[in-house]
Amino acid sequence: MGEFNDKFAGMSEEQRQQRYHQLALACLEHYPVQVEGIRCVGHNAGVAYHIETPQRPLLLKIAQPAGEVASYSPESIRAGLLWLDNLARQTDLTVQQPLTNHAGELLTSVNFHDLTTPFYCSLQHWLDGEHPREPSPKQAHLIGVMMAKLHNHASQWTPPRKLPTYDSDPASLKKWLDGLSIVVDWGILSSSAWAVVEAASQRIFAMMQTLGKEPSVWGSIHGDLHHDNIIFKDDEPRPIDFGSLRAGHFAYDLGVTLYHFMYLDVSVRQALMAGYQVTRTGTQLPHMAAEAFLCAAALENLAFQVMLPSERNSPLFIRNTHEFADVFCRKLVDNVPFALV
Repeated sequence: MGEFNDKFAGMSEEQRQQRYHQLALACLEHYPVQVEGIRCVGHNAGVAYHIETPQRPLLLKIAQPAGEVASYSPESIRAGLLWLDNLARQTDLTVQQPLTNHAGELLTSVNFHDLTTPFYCSLQHWLDGEHPREPSPKQAHLIGVMMAKLHNHASQWTPPRKLPTYDSDPASLKKWLDGLSIVVDWGILSSSAWAVVEAASQRIFAMMQTLGKEPSVWGSIHGDLHHDNIIFKDDEPRPIDFGSLRAGHFAYDLGVTLYHFMYLDVSVRQALMAGYQVTRTGTQLPHMAAEAFLCAAALENLAFQVMLPSERNSPLFIRNTHEFADVFCRKLVDNVPFALV
């Protein structure tokens, strides 16, 4: 699990909270802020804290994942913060804009007394809002508009230098496929069902190849825009929880959200796409592209969950894996639309 997480082993909940508080204090020494309160709000892809200041609440994020999930490089995290800062400055989107530390940098390296290597953190604006657990067609349309604005910016954004990215590309697709293949050994999927998954992956690969990597279709993406990473303030959707800089087809971002909206009425997904297309004109997707990238998003999601013991043994994970193989991949292979109908 790594030294950072190992230090929490055997601690009581009170001891864990005390250590989180101490870690946060070590981070905040690097920033010109007056702190009035610290509250740890979660530990998943990183540790998040609500920081109260006289001016406004802030979000402190320690880029240290929990469990068996590998961390991203500091350079990639720094690049993601740079894009987030540019989104705040160059668009009308409300995002968690990062603050600079005493050295004028967006990412901070922090030494702690009982850790042999530093960890990394950032301080960002805290955003208020509510997660859209059951988004209406109106809310889905607004989310589509928001995503189009993200992609419009990404297609035109020229970073000051070559930045490291985590790419959602065929190489990643193969890695996700290899990771999820263990479900056959576990008896969750039969070998025949897995053959359908592999055939669907070839369709996804072909779609990626067909689209290419021109700026109109490929660029910086959020990569994880689902209910937990979108909040609404009145009628304004706000994307949150940007991670390391990720590059991919803009259709992949759409595929992620469509996948997480599959339990909703089709009118919600149609409204999402309508909001996207009315804001990002000239972006008609090829036939079955929505289905291909929805399957790609599902594959990554399940490959992530299979690494977490708390997830991979759950009935929901088993149900979702069967739906992925028997419904989504089967229809993609058979050329049967399902994402927007």
